[in-house]
Amino acid sequence: MSEKELQVTEIIQDDLKGIILNVQEELTEDQKLIVKRYLRKIDILPMNVLMAKFKPSLWFGIIGAGWGISSMCMAFPKSGTTIVVLRALVGLFEAGFVPGIVSFLSYWYTRSEVSFRMSMIFTAVPIAGAIGYPFSAALSSGKIGPFLPYQSIFFFQGIITVAIALFTAIFLINYPDHSKIFTPEEKALLLKRLNTEQGMASKTKPTIKQTLVALSDWKMYLFALLYFGAICMSTIVGTFGPTIFAANGYKSKTAIYLSAIPSVSGLVGIFITSQLLNRIKYSTLVLVYAVFSVSFFAACMYSKNKVLKVVFLSFTGITSASTVPIVMAWISTNTGGIYKGIVSSAIVISIGSIAGAVASRFFVPGYGPKFTTGTIFNVVASCVTIVLTIFFRFYFIAENKRRDNSTFDINHIPIEDQRLLYDKHPNFRYRP
Repeated sequence: MSEKELQVTEIIQDDLKGIILNVQEELTEDQKLIVKRYLRKIDILPMNVLMAKFKPSLWFGIIGAGWGISSMCMAFPKSGTTIVVLRALVGLFEAGFVPGIVSFLSYWYTRSEVSFRMSMIFTAVPIAGAIGYPFSAALSSGKIGPFLPYQSIFFFQGIITVAIALFTAIFLINYPDHSKIFTPEEKALLLKRLNTEQGMASKTKPTIKQTLVALSDWKMYLFALLYFGAICMSTIVGTFGPTIFAANGYKSKTAIYLSAIPSVSGLVGIFITSQLLNRIKYSTLVLVYAVFSVSFFAACMYSKNKVLKVVFLSFTGITSASTVPIVMAWISTNTGGIYKGIVSSAIVISIGSIAGAVASRFFVPGYGPKFTTGTIFNVVASCVTIVLTIFFRFYFIAENKRRDNSTFDINHIPIEDQRLLYDKHPNFRYRP
């Protein structure tokens, strides 16, 4: 291995929960790789535009299988360069997943129905942590067949991902108008509701003009900054728990097991949140959760008692895990159309996800045990979320009031052209 290769990389980000501490430990011992964070930024927008041209089952099948196979290959790297290339492939396939989920929900559900389904899908995040951390710790505790501990983590988690991807490609129903699970009456009612609100996804034909219209919406860039703070908190709590706990006195394997607790508490938080959606304004939920998250996180980081650190980080998990799906649902319900929703989610997630790359620099063992720089960064990012949430709340209320008082009539415009106005349609009302 060359001297340059020895200077490359470590760890995997939040898509392989629970691996961080194990991979760092095993790679530095087995391959003598110097621990250094490799930051990657994948542009999600082209992936989302491409997604609109594929059937969802094929799309999720391809990116899921690619994701899993790339992870499996990371069990057999011969150099640091190989790890970087494979990690980039994982990021490439990962780029289309969350925006794809956001878009797929809009194919099937109206605006009022999306938020609950969004929160249910995002339960996968804390479930992955609750299962993934102990699973990874168990795999790294001993040698399985010819695999070294860290190789087992990559290989077996990759196999599971590939299996789920193949199942999805075969059995996922793409569009409601292609479904055979409804009675004729049920299908007619469903299609009428969807067509009245935003049109049919199966008939959506993206154009360059539509893409440019979506990209020119200033609100999406501010929403991206709002999402930045939410995903920053969620990433730190969900990914760097083992690092924080290990730096404050827990043994590495114990730290990994303890990191499942914030994930379990996050799952509880999402279930509670699912009962509040459509009863409480999105902005109210985001504000309350963001304030509680930053308060509990600050208490965790500045506490000198390692048990209290676990307690406070677990409380942080309750609210931080719920904030991300609320924000994504809030964005989705305020875009006004299927294709704009696809592009908007790409903008928001591609910009907002930079938070994970930046935050990862400040939560490596070298910054412990206090992680002061990372704590300040996370608190500031959360404050940005709070400020922008307040701004959007007042903006949406004011804009709705203006449209209520407007006499502008566009009934002479064909319905398909009206849909291309998206959230600028005079009859569209934002949800603050």
